[in-house]
Amino acid sequence: MSELPGKIRVQDAALANMVTIAAVLEYLDQRDPGAKDLIEKRAREIAHTIREQAEAQSEGNGE
Repeated sequence: MSELPGKIRVQDAALANMVTIAAVLEYLDQRDPGAKDLIEKRAREIAHTIREQAEAQSEGNGE
């Protein structure tokens, strides 16, 4: 049980960051329509690249 409070704090912080990012995206999209879609597309591309690199690294480590 000692880990539970720390995990909750991390989850709360992650949720707060997600809400902040969503608000910033909405703000940017209001100023420049289409900005949110472009940013989300680039974020997916970056996530895909990170995932591929992690998989390649784990294969290289024999995992």
